[in-house]
Amino acid sequence: MQAFNLTTKFSISSFLVLVFSAVAIGWWLGQEIERGVIQRSAATTALYINSFLEPKLQELSSQTFLKTECRIALDTLIKQSLLGEEIVRVKIWGRKGLLVYHSSNPELIGQTFPVSSGLKAGWKAGQVSAEISDLSELENQKESKPRKHLLEIYAPVRLRGSGKILAMAEFYSVTDALEREISGAQWRSYGIVGIMTFAVYLLLLGFVKRGSDIIGKQAIALQSNINNLNQAILENANLSERVRRAATKTAELNEQMLHQISAELHDGPAQHLSFALLKIDAARQRTQSTCEIERSKLEQDLERIENSLQNAVQEIRSIAHDLRLPELEHLTLSETLQRAVREHENRSETPVELEIHQTPPPVALPIKIAFYRVALEALSNATRHAAGQGQRLQLETHAQTVRLTITDTGNGFNPEHKANRLGLHGMRERIESLGGEFNLESIAGRGTTITATLPLELGIAHD
Repeated sequence: MQAFNLTTKFSISSFLVLVFSAVAIGWWLGQEIERGVIQRSAATTALYINSFLEPKLQELSSQTFLKTECRIALDTLIKQSLLGEEIVRVKIWGRKGLLVYHSSNPELIGQTFPVSSGLKAGWKAGQVSAEISDLSELENQKESKPRKHLLEIYAPVRLRGSGKILAMAEFYSVTDALEREISGAQWRSYGIVGIMTFAVYLLLLGFVKRGSDIIGKQAIALQSNINNLNQAILENANLSERVRRAATKTAELNEQMLHQISAELHDGPAQHLSFALLKIDAARQRTQSTCEIERSKLEQDLERIENSLQNAVQEIRSIAHDLRLPELEHLTLSETLQRAVREHENRSETPVELEIHQTPPPVALPIKIAFYRVALEALSNATRHAAGQGQRLQLETHAQTVRLTITDTGNGFNPEHKANRLGLHGMRERIESLGGEFNLESIAGRGTTITATLPLELGIAHD
């Protein structure tokens, strides 16, 4: 039963229960029908026979036995009338089991026999009672048995004009018609019970089948939800691992960025300032000389100092400008990329082609910041390593994602040799930390292509 579903289990168990119940109910109804038919037939027969016998038995009110003339009249009545066709024998009983009359064996008249239960109930309650007898009573043992079973009926004979019981009449009737009636009624009851049981079985099976289908669908939906939950848990675990790695990488990148800023300050503005300081010291020593030649050299040194200081200030401002993020919140993604291109062209004096295939919908600020930084870094690398040849930005919008492609037609490089570069690391981590994809392709002599793809809908964590 463990391998069966709910409907199969219920169909088997309910079928067995209903079949057992139907058999029990059918047997009980058959017994009730049999008793009812017997009692009805007995009552009808007793009423019919008593209408003939009661007038002839009134003399028992004053004497114990019937007169000979009365017995002869009863014999004639039973044998010659229609009663003889249905009634096999008739007995008249007095009190305490005294046999007053016997239609088929007069030799038993006057003998006393044990009082049967039907006879006792008739004397006590004064009601008609009947049962199908197998003729095993003592008074029937000396008689021939034309049949195995007869309908035995006990009916009280009352004194005319009063309710006093004079005697008990016992009739033995054939059971052929009665048994046919009982059998037909029982079979009809079995058929009705069977049909009703089968109808109830089908109705219950339909209810259980419908409930089982609903439970099955809910189980499938629940299993699907569990699978989705497990998948979400797995994805969350992967995202957590990516966040952990991104946090570690971010710390490393920040440290590398600080080293880069330090190097740029050391190699650029610091060198200019050191050179200016040296020139200032030399200029101080020369101020003691009043020679025209020395004064001319002093003017030249001061001019060089001024140029160095101006270059240092310009480089410091450029570094500060690169570190500061412009106001992008109120700009669209297209306007953000246009600003990045404009800033790069002004700084590097190299042309950039911008192509936007479809105006993208409003996007979250992290997307604009990520694409702005990636565009500036990629264009700076193209200017530095590819001399700004064939610089091109392409923005494509799809159903769920937006993709930025930056290309150049420079000499290219081997990505494996420069995979640990700070700029490439920064672009990759910036895109992947937002759940996007970053791809780099570079072929010697054919240029470099950088592709950054981000989902249009970013979660709260990303925001």
